[in-house]
Amino acid sequence: MRNLILDYRDALKDRRASVRIDSDTAGFRASGTGALATEQVSIEVRGAPVAGRARWPFRARIAGPTTRIAVQGAMAAPFNTRDMAFDIATRGADLLDIDRVIEAGLFGTQPVALAGRVSRKGDQWRIERLAGTIGGSRLSNAIATVDKSKPGRTRIEGDVVLASLAFDDLANDRGLAIAAARRARLGDRLVPATAIDLKSVSDVDGVLRVRADRIVGTPGFRSAEGVLTLDNARLTVDPFAMGMTPGSLSGRVVIDQRDGKPQPSLTLDLRLHGSRIAALAGDGVLDAPLQGRARLTGAGKTIRDAIGRSSGSVALVGGSGRIPANIASYLGLDVGRGALVGDERVAALRCMILRLDVKNGTGRMNPFLIDTSRGQSRFTGTVDLPDERLALAMTGSPKKESLLRLTKPVPVSGTIKAPVMRLPEGAKPNVGGVLKLLGDAIAGDRPPLATDADCNALAAKALR
Repeated sequence: MRNLILDYRDALKDRRASVRIDSDTAGFRASGTGALATEQVSIEVRGAPVAGRARWPFRARIAGPTTRIAVQGAMAAPFNTRDMAFDIATRGADLLDIDRVIEAGLFGTQPVALAGRVSRKGDQWRIERLAGTIGGSRLSNAIATVDKSKPGRTRIEGDVVLASLAFDDLANDRGLAIAAARRARLGDRLVPATAIDLKSVSDVDGVLRVRADRIVGTPGFRSAEGVLTLDNARLTVDPFAMGMTPGSLSGRVVIDQRDGKPQPSLTLDLRLHGSRIAALAGDGVLDAPLQGRARLTGAGKTIRDAIGRSSGSVALVGGSGRIPANIASYLGLDVGRGALVGDERVAALRCMILRLDVKNGTGRMNPFLIDTSRGQSRFTGTVDLPDERLALAMTGSPKKESLLRLTKPVPVSGTIKAPVMRLPEGAKPNVGGVLKLLGDAIAGDRPPLATDADCNALAAKALR
């Protein structure tokens, strides 16, 4: 072949190429230019002379300002792509840039630089020694077998090990900007808006074992691992575990979108072991052992949507620990002692018991109790899970007589991550409010003092 011009244009993948091809006794040569979306690239392919059925070495490169894909290997015979093996090295501003070439159904990420070994025998693909970086995250090794022998189905089995992982690296700049705009509009939320729609992988089955030795950028979490099993649009992550500082969050996660459902259902059964309140609250003064359990099922295209429509229960149990003495007094609505005690004083936290019974996205406290050496408080009301808004009322009693104590419920509003407490009318910290509290005390208009809660029984009931 001499001076053969190949002009290729693909509107679906947003790519194009125009290359000149020559092949003679000196070898096979193809070179030209093209584009991946708006990025201009050069294209070059070199191979041994095309003759007979001998093993055929080749190398190819696509290179642009940000994207580069280079391969070097051999085929069993010229252009026999069903029997070949090659080394590959890639880099790009986004994994989607690489996917425009290899068409593996990848997702948007921060800049990537990866290298590995790929081989193919008929309908079997093998990926080995895949390593490199995705943003600041580091992939130590990935091994996978891809089987396309079953018509209309692809089966993947493999192992992925990351030395470090930052979850933000698994989104490109556009995705991060959308998430930032959502946070600015809705406020900071506890439940992530991670997409869980499985339609794009409805023809894929397999098992993937994933381990991240170090989590960065997510306070409180240090590692993660799980076994992902995908079967006809049903993804099961079991076992699932995230190491915390300290403790762990583990259990089972199922995303089910079988039978062409327009949106998947999410089922969570997770347990929190060996953690501490300080690890989540970020304040070492308030601290105690913490355990919990979440069992929820709901439908939605994101985790946030599914949790916002879910039913089930959530429980958090804090054991014996410490709490600032003024906060302990205020929780018992003991205004007098709360105002007089110094910030440095510490009281005993006997227990914190929270159980949320959830139905169709509305969680009801059953119960929410905080018991300290100075007093006890109870919260009643609901949490609206779609927007994480609180509609609670707090009542409390001290464990010792006090002249200045509140007797009316304290409303609690705001969101899970930003609660707002409002003092009731007549109890504001001014002269009139103090006189009202003194008058109630003199008149004997006071509820009974609190007694110690049966923390063990309440904890067992909440976690059942």
